[in-house]
Amino acid sequence: MNIKKITVILLVTLSLSNSFAQKFVSTINALPSEKWYGAYTAKAFCNTPLKDITFQPYLPTEKIKDLTKDNRGNQVVPLLISNMGRYVWSDDPFAFEFKDGNLFVY
Repeated sequence: MNIKKITVILLVTLSLSNSFAQKFVSTINALPSEKWYGAYTAKAFCNTPLKDITFQPYLPTEKIKDLTKDNRGNQVVPLLISNMGRYVWSDDPFAFEFKDGNLFVY
């Protein structure tokens, strides 16, 4: 085989293997009366209507928040802290959501 065919086969194989890769999910079960804070250092973008501003702590059920896509005007930090002394920290931005009080980190 020539080098061009080998390169094409290698690229196709890498593309397919990447598309079937499993997404890592970490589940942190809630402790009684636990509240979570963090991720955003600003409550909202400038000129955000008051009705659209979300305050902390996070509610027991919160839709997914992806720090890689929504940085609130460069005001994110990959850190979540609970009132029970637990925390989630990363060198890189991550996505997270709350379902029935439990924290899911993607």
